[in-house]
Amino acid sequence: MRALGGLVLDLLGLAVEVTLRLPGLLWRLAVGAYDFLGARWALRGGALHCPDGHELPLEGEFECAACGYRYRGSALLCGNVECRAITPYLNCACGLSVRNPYRWGRP
Repeated sequence: MRALGGLVLDLLGLAVEVTLRLPGLLWRLAVGAYDFLGARWALRGGALHCPDGHELPLEGEFECAACGYRYRGSALLCGNVECRAITPYLNCACGLSVRNPYRWGRP
């Protein structure tokens, strides 16, 4: 009989823990979905757009700000296998910056 009481208390504790953690989990899932959809929208047409509407190509020749390596490829990830730095933002010719949509989470 005593073992049954311990099982009931364990199950009750589990139910309380799940109830308290569920809202946080749902919130994290909602924020992740929002960030994912925002990234997909930001990359419409295969390029980023600055707030003034100028198109920023994602493929081309770039120089990594972290290691100075010049490469041809994605603007969002350094082509140097020893560096692999992720670009936090891209600068437009008009002087405005655009956040990297693949860096999820709150800025």
